[in-house]
Amino acid sequence: MLEYINMSRLLDRVDRDAVAFATAQPYKHIVLDDILRPGCEESIAAAFPERSWNGWENADHQYQRLKNSCSSVEAMPAPIDRVVLELLSGEFLTWLERLTGIKDLLADPHLGGGGLHTTFEGGYLVPHTDFHNTGVENYYRRLNLLLYLNPMWTPENGGCLELWDKQRDLVAREVMPVLGRCVVFQTDDQSVHGFSKAVSGKPQRNSIATYYYTSSPPARFSGDGNTYWRIESMRGKSSGQTWTSIQRRRFFLGIARLASRISWRAGRMASRISKEVEQNAPYRG
Repeated sequence: MLEYINMSRLLDRVDRDAVAFATAQPYKHIVLDDILRPGCEESIAAAFPERSWNGWENADHQYQRLKNSCSSVEAMPAPIDRVVLELLSGEFLTWLERLTGIKDLLADPHLGGGGLHTTFEGGYLVPHTDFHNTGVENYYRRLNLLLYLNPMWTPENGGCLELWDKQRDLVAREVMPVLGRCVVFQTDDQSVHGFSKAVSGKPQRNSIATYYYTSSPPARFSGDGNTYWRIESMRGKSSGQTWTSIQRRRFFLGIARLASRISWRAGRMASRISKEVEQNAPYRG
C-alpha cells in the first residue's frame, strides 16, 4: 500500500479516466487533483527545497530561464523522496498502464531530465516537444507526469502549463500549477508544452517530474532524440529573435524532423526484413 499516492481513489475510476485520457485534446492527457492522499499535500509542499538548498543543479538556459533541478532521490528531503519513489513503483506503473493503454511501462530510476523542478520568479519555459529516443538502445520515452506543489497559486502568478495544438500553433489548454494537481500526457512529436507566461509574485514554481518508457517503439513515428524548442510561440517574449531568423530556424527544424522520420521508417523496414530473414533461414542445429 502506498503512503502518499491515493491508489484506491485512482483505481476506483481508472476506466473512466482512461476514456478521458484517450479522447483529450490537443493530445492525450489527463489532469487529476486528487492523486495525493487527503491531508498530506501541505506537508509535502512545505518540504520542497528553497532556492538556497545545496542539492540544486542549475538548469537555466535561454529556453528555460531561472530553473533548477534535482534528479537524486537520495538528496531529496522527506517526504518528497518517498513520493518520488511511489511514482516510480510497480503498483503505480500498473495503474499508468491501465490509464494510458501503454503496456510494459518502465520507470527511470535515474530520473534523467526529471526529479524536482523549480523555476524562480521571472522564469519561463519555452513551448517544446521532448526527446523521444534516449540514446540508450530499446528505451523509448512515452509519458510525462508532472505533480505540482504550489499553495495559494493564482492566474496572476503566471507559470500555467500550456498544452499547444501543434497544427494550429495555439494554446488549446492552460493548467494552473496548484498544490496537488497532477498532469499525465503522452510524450511524442505532437505534445508541445511549456509555460510562456513568466512566474510572477511567487519566489518559486515547484513540481515533481517523472518520465516513463517502453523497451519497444510505438507503432507510429513519435519523435527523435532532440528537444524541439518553439521560440516563435513566445511571440517575441525575451527571445530576441527577428522574424527572418525564426523562419530560417523553422525551415532547418523542418528538414531535421523530415530526416528523422525517414530514418525511423528505414529502421522499421530493416528490422522487419531482418526478422523475416531469420524466420525463413534453414535450421542448422
